[in-house]
Amino acid sequence: MLLLGFGLEPVRATLLAFTASYPFAIVAQVLDGISAAIITVLTVLVVTDLTTGTGRFNLARGTVGAMSSIAASVSTIATGFITQHFGHIAGFLFIAAVATARRHCSGCSTQKPSQRNTWTRWPNNRAWRVRRRLRPASWKQYPLW
Repeated sequence: MLLLGFGLEPVRATLLAFTASYPFAIVAQVLDGISAAIITVLTVLVVTDLTTGTGRFNLARGTVGAMSSIAASVSTIATGFITQHFGHIAGFLFIAAVATARRHCSGCSTQKPSQRNTWTRWPNNRAWRVRRRLRPASWKQYPLW
């Protein structure tokens, strides 16, 4: 579902690059709203899943929010520069290319929790032992970090 949200972004940017009519602009805005809702909700769910039992949800969510804000600022600057020098079509095609690259990269970099590097766990660390006792037995496949 998250990949669907990422996949709607290139469609929206391509639609805006090649049309100026109001019905297509409304369709693009609807696609933007759907993808924004999907990405926002599922990002929180992914962060929750990855940080369950670690006590680091707020840190991870804040980091994701900060990175999203930085990406939005850099995207606006880069797209404005490209639009100013090469025109509106080039600007929207640049957005579509970045969104397509993001969609392909996000699908390739996911790993199962059992494949992650677990060398950062320290068995002699008291906090690690306390967290280990507090976790239910069904969570043993998730590493602590």
